[in-house]
Amino acid sequence: MQPNKQTAGMAERLYMAYNAGPWQPRGQCTATATFLIVRHYARSIHQNIANVRAKIAKAKRQASLIDDSPFNRHRKKLMSDYIESLSALARTHRESQQRFGRFIIDMAPSIDAVTTMTQRLELLNCNPADQADLTEPDIGLVELIAVYCVEDSAAHRRDEFNDRPLHAAVNAEILRFMRETREGRAASEKIFDEAFAPGGIFHGMPTYYLQPDGTMKRKAPALVLYEASGSRVIEREPS
Repeated sequence: MQPNKQTAGMAERLYMAYNAGPWQPRGQCTATATFLIVRHYARSIHQNIANVRAKIAKAKRQASLIDDSPFNRHRKKLMSDYIESLSALARTHRESQQRFGRFIIDMAPSIDAVTTMTQRLELLNCNPADQADLTEPDIGLVELIAVYCVEDSAAHRRDEFNDRPLHAAVNAEILRFMRETREGRAASEKIFDEAFAPGGIFHGMPTYYLQPDGTMKRKAPALVLYEASGSRVIEREPS
């Protein structure tokens, strides 16, 4: 479990280490130097998460090959414990990734203040061929990472999903904020309400709601009735 000690609270320890002098003895690190160091650790954690996920998948495949014979009961217990330990390690790495996402979001304004957008794109290894798609003149670092997804743009051009290290870290923190904080839940509920409302991109699709007993209830899409006097929307209850 050595990685737990290495990654827990890493963002806080990095910040203290920079300003204590080991990285730049003559004073505090510049914003861009801090970013480069944080990116190094974000990539390391991203790789750790990928490695643990691969081990979990392999262990589950191996566990599925063990039959339910009484002679294999001990082996199945060992495999189950092993998978649980790997899952715990994955959660630790995920928490560290979220903390790095928070660190990147918090430090972004200081980087935006001392760089041009061209320099930010260079920091993110954005391919010059992809810069033509950026129509706004001055996009901040977080937006370039999380919205425009220009990080290492040439390397993930054909990927089905964007899973670059900085994007994964920032996205992990955004999802945590939306899920675990009152402000985040209110904002996400507003977004989904607008998306499923008449005129929204998901209007007309059914929705599902988790019940306290763990079951799901389906809510049929709203009906729009067109009459001589106009139209009206009839909302339906989950059933």
